[in-house]
Amino acid sequence: IGYGSEVAAVTTIGSVITGDKHMPLRNARAVIVAARRAGHDVTLIDLQVESHASFVTLLQERRPDAIGFSCNYLANVPEIVDLARLTKQQLPHSAVFVGGHSASFVAQAMLEHADGAIDCVLKGEGESAIGPLLTAIEEDRSALAEVPGTVTRYAEGPPARMITSLNEVHPARDLLRHRRKYFIGVLDPCASIEFTRGCPWDCSFCSAWTFYGRSYRLVSPERVIEDLQSIREPGIFIVDDKDSDKPIKVSGIWDRITPTSCRWRQGLSYDELVAVLSLPDERIPDLLELAHAVRMRHCGPDVEV
Repeated sequence: IGYGSEVAAVTTIGSVITGDKHMPLRNARAVIVAARRAGHDVTLIDLQVESHASFVTLLQERRPDAIGFSCNYLANVPEIVDLARLTKQQLPHSAVFVGGHSASFVAQAMLEHADGAIDCVLKGEGESAIGPLLTAIEEDRSALAEVPGTVTRYAEGPPARMITSLNEVHPARDLLRHRRKYFIGVLDPCASIEFTRGCPWDCSFCSAWTFYGRSYRLVSPERVIEDLQSIREPGIFIVDDKDSDKPIKVSGIWDRITPTSCRWRQGLSYDELVAVLSLPDERIPDLLELAHAVRMRHCGPDVEV
C-alpha cells in the first residue's frame, strides 16, 4: 500500500436508534480529519441513513485499503462483526479495524467473535492514534500492536493516548452525504457540536469517566464560534458527556448568535458570546434563567445536573 491509502470510515449506530432521532455524528468525523491530515483519502458512510447495499457498493467501487468501523453502542457489535466478515470476503487483503466508546470496553470479545475478520480494535480516542495505525497498516501490519491503544487477537499495544487540546479537533462535515437526514427530537435537521470531553465524576451508571480517565477538557470559546460558523443546519445538538459545569453547554446559546458568527440568528455580540461561554463554575445557578433567555428548545433526559 502506498502512502496516502484509501480509507473507508463506517459508522453503525442505526440499529439502536429509535424513531425520534438519527443522531448527528460525533467523534468519528474528527478522527477522519486526523486521517486526512496524515495524507489519506477518506470516504465516510453512515449506516444510520444509508443501507448495507450502499456499503457493499462502496467496497466494490472504491476498494479501500483500510476500513474503519465506529462502534459507540454495544448493540451494534453483532452488526459490525457481520460487516467485517463481509468486508474480508470482498477485500481479503484490506485491513479492518474498529474504534469507538463501546468497542474500547469489549475489544477482545469483538476480535474473538470476528474470528480474523477484524485486524485490530483501537481503544480510546482515535484522533491521536489513527495516523500511526494507518502507517502500520501500510508498512508493517505485524507492528499494529505497537500503536498506542491497539488490541489484536494476540497482543495489545501501549495505553491509549488522549489528545492534548480539543481546539485541534475539527469535524469533517463535508464528508456527510445526507446532512439533512439527521435529527433528534424537535431539532430537525440538526448538526452536532462538541464543547467538552470527559467527566471528572465517577457515577456508577456511566462509563464516560472510565473511558476518559476522569479527565475533563474544554474547547475554547473562540474555537466554538469557529465551529458554529461551519454549520448550515438550523438545529444544533451538543454531544458533551457532562453538561452542568458551564452554563453554556446546555443553554442553546446559538439561538442568539449574531449573523457575523452564524448566518441564521441575531442576538449576542461576539464579545458577549465569548463572555457567556467563559462563565465560571459558580455561575451554575444562572443556568435555567439563561436557557429561558436564549429560548432553548430541547434538553435530553440524560442530562445530569
